[in-house]
Amino acid sequence: MCKARIEAALDKPGIKLAEWNRVTQKLFIAYRSDKISEDEIHDIIIGVGHDTDKKKAADSVYAELPFCCLHRDVDPHSDKKKNHKPNH
Repeated sequence: MCKARIEAALDKPGIKLAEWNRVTQKLFIAYRSDKISEDEIHDIIIGVGHDTDKKKAADSVYAELPFCCLHRDVDPHSDKKKNHKPNH
């Protein structure tokens, strides 16, 4: 579900390719910087409930994701809690 949601959200002018890898939880994007900015791409991703390395989705949007897409505290595919670094 995550893959389909993220890739569909990034079907925008200026984005040539968006490919989410569920195993690595990495997103590859090929885009035209003269058509869409990196900041706009981050905004699109957080808008559908997924965090990026630069921005965090609103809790209310994140909470609406299916369990399999909740990656903040638990890897839903292994039932292991993620280690969080303290925010300073």
